[in-house]
This record gives sequence, C-alpha cells and structure tokens, in this order.
Amino acid sequence: MACVSDMETSLPVLSKQSKCEITRKDRNNDGKTDSIFYDHGMADGDYEYVDTDCDGYYDKKIIYGIGVFEKKVMIKVD
Repeated sequence: MACVSDMETSLPVLSKQSKCEITRKDRNNDGKTDSIFYDHGMADGDYEYVDTDCDGYYDKKIIYGIGVFEKKVMIKVD
C-alpha cells in the first residue's frame, strides 16, 4: 500500500471575486516574506503560512477556527 502525502506544496489560488485580504510580513528584515496571512473576513476562515526558520520555504500553516490548528507544509516563498 503506497503512502500518499497530503502536505501542501503551493499557495492557494484565489478567484478574482474573492474578498480575501492578504497580509505579508518580513519578520527578520531580510527582504523576503516570512509570513502570509489570509483574512477572509469571517470567523473560522482565516489561515497563515509561516517560514519559521527563514530558509525560503513556508513550513507551517496555521488555521484559525474554533481552535488554532497547525499543519506542516513545504511551499517556496515567492
């Protein structure tokens, strides 16, 4: 039985009709985005990708809902 990974490897593509507000942050002032926050303007719909070790890859997705959940990802910072 093969193991299929559900790890995300790309950022979501939003439709042009989306009212999502995207905020990018450079926490260590190296000129690269370290955090990208998606605010959908509703409760339980926001999430954030974070490059925790500033190596050029988002390695954590934080989902803000009824609780706060973390998921491992591997997405190159653009």
